[in-house]
Amino acid sequence: MSYDEIHRELSKADPWGLDGSDFEQRRLFHLARLCREGPPIKNALEIGCAGGAFTEKLAMFCSNLTVIDVMKDAIDRSKKRVSTPNIEWILSDVRSVSSSTIFDVIVCSEVLYYLESEDEIHSVICNLANMLAADGRLVIGSARDELCKIWGRAAGAETIISIARSFLNLTQQISLKGEKVQEDCVIAVFQPQKRQI
Repeated sequence: MSYDEIHRELSKADPWGLDGSDFEQRRLFHLARLCREGPPIKNALEIGCAGGAFTEKLAMFCSNLTVIDVMKDAIDRSKKRVSTPNIEWILSDVRSVSSSTIFDVIVCSEVLYYLESEDEIHSVICNLANMLAADGRLVIGSARDELCKIWGRAAGAETIISIARSFLNLTQQISLKGEKVQEDCVIAVFQPQKRQI
C-alpha cells in the first residue's frame, strides 16, 4: 500500500474530487442508497474515510458509526467535517481491523484496490465478513479492473467482487444481492443468506 500516494491526495483541497465531481456525487448517492436498503442501522463500519464526504452521509442514518482509516490526516480532516457524537474514529490499516462489535452495515469503498495482492484482498474480505450481523450488508465499491490496471493496482471491481463472491458464498453463506454499475465504478452488496428452517 502506498502511504505516500494517499498522503499526497489528502493534501488537496478536495481529495479524489469527492465534493466537486458530479460523477463522485452520484457514486456517493448510490452508495448511501444501497447501505440504507434494509432494517434500521444500529452499528455501521466505514473503512477509509478520505475527506469525510461519505462519512457525513452515513452518520445521518445510523445510530453508531465506527470509522477506520490508515491515515491520521484523513481522520483529522473528516473529524473537522463531521462532528456528530455517534462516531468512533480509529486509526488502523484495513489489513488489521478488528472489533468486538457486530455491524449491520460495513462499507468498504475505493479501498481494496490499494492492497498489494489478491490474497490480501481475500484476507480483508474474510475479516470483514466475520464482523457482519446475521442480517447485515457488506457494501464494496471499486473502480473497474481496466482502470485499476492502468493505475498499477492488483485488482479492481470485477476481480474484487469475484473474490468476495466465491469466498463468501462458499464459506460464510453470504451472497451477492445486487450491483450498481456506474461508468468506471461498481458497487456490490453482499448479504447473509436466509437460513432454511
